[in-house]
Amino acid sequence: DDFWGVPTEEQEGEEGDDADDFWGVPTEEQGEADEAAADDFWGVAEETEEEAAPAVVLPQPVDVPPAVFPHWFHRIRLKCASCHPAIFPMAAGTTTITMDALRAGELCANCHNGKDAFEVGFTTCIRCHQAPAEP
Repeated sequence: DDFWGVPTEEQEGEEGDDADDFWGVPTEEQGEADEAAADDFWGVAEETEEEAAPAVVLPQPVDVPPAVFPHWFHRIRLKCASCHPAIFPMAAGTTTITMDALRAGELCANCHNGKDAFEVGFTTCIRCHQAPAEP
């Protein structure tokens, strides 16, 4: 689907190539993604680690580690328009993300639905809630 930046079945090929192969991003078996090649592919200006958009740590209940959104991981795999501005505004911290919204299929769950990406749910908590709680 062109809007989401995910290949259609026709684009994936008959042999079951996955989205990473389609977009030229190495799979886990092939090793780490080539960040410079991804930047060239997407037309992203070269940036230092200090300049890169930081991972976003979301607020959380006391007994749950915070959820961390790995912006870089998504940026090398999807077009910015996949999320911005239809799902998330371009300004960090302007969207309140709740489990109720995610379970309703909103926000991250637009893609994290078990079909396009891992499903948000009670069995996948650690996929997002992985940062140590701050003292």
